[in-house]
This record gives sequence, C-alpha cells and structure tokens, in this order.
Amino acid sequence: MIRDVLIIKDGLPMFSRNFTDRRNFISDQNNLILVSGFLSALNSFSEEFDDLGSIKELKLSNSNFRLAFLKNNTIPNLIFLASFDEETNSVNVQRFLKKMSYTFLKKYNISKIIDWDGRSNIFDSFTEIVRKYIKDEENEDDIDFKYKVVD
Repeated sequence: MIRDVLIIKDGLPMFSRNFTDRRNFISDQNNLILVSGFLSALNSFSEEFDDLGSIKELKLSNSNFRLAFLKNNTIPNLIFLASFDEETNSVNVQRFLKKMSYTFLKKYNISKIIDWDGRSNIFDSFTEIVRKYIKDEENEDDIDFKYKVVD
C-alpha cells in the first residue's frame, strides 16, 4: 500500500500527503524540509556518477519502509516520491508515480512549477487526484494493466 506521496523541487517539498494512519519520517511535518533536502541531495549525488544512474528505490533495513523515486526530466530538480510497504510491488509504485507525475505536469503548467514561490498550499487540490490514483492502483492487478497497455 502506498503510504505517503512527496513532490520535491529544488530540495523543498511542493506537495506532501500521508494517506494512512501510520507515521514516518516523511509524514512528520516538523522534519519535512530537512527530509526533502536530504532526499533531493541523495538523488542528485547518485546522478553525478554516470555508473550509478538515478535512485529508483530506497529500503530501510529496520522496518518495512520503502521509498520509490521518479525523476522528471522535463523540469530540473523535480522529484516524485512514494513510500510504500513491503507487500506492494515496486513496479506498481513506479507506474503510479509515472501516472501521478504526468497528471501533475498537466494540471499545473510548467511555468507555474518552474516559478514556484515555495507555497505548497497551491497544490492542495492535487490531493484528491492522488487519492484516486492510489485507490485505482490498489484495485488493479497486473493482468488488467497489461490489457490497458495493449489497448
């Protein structure tokens, strides 16, 4: 199950929502700026080395917490993240992130994202879209997805 969604631009949280009752270091609003900067720096560091490429997933050893990354090349320093549990297939989470990033870029034009002034409340209306995508992802199995891709 997808627990949290985080969109980071230039190391700052643009959009952050927890979709469960469970709390973690991403859903803690007091540390969100620090966490966003760290995750952004970690992603940037991995991209500095051609051999490494970008981070796709991070797993913490003392919990079942996993974090999926999706870097969008349309806008520099824009990263989409989702935390999820170990029962969730990481391929499904990547599919969710791709769908979410595409919709985010369509809903909020690129110039609005590039010229973002740091206020995250302007993206509050995106919450319901993400909630719907999470529900769709939970209800869709891999066979349904393969048929959609073929269609």
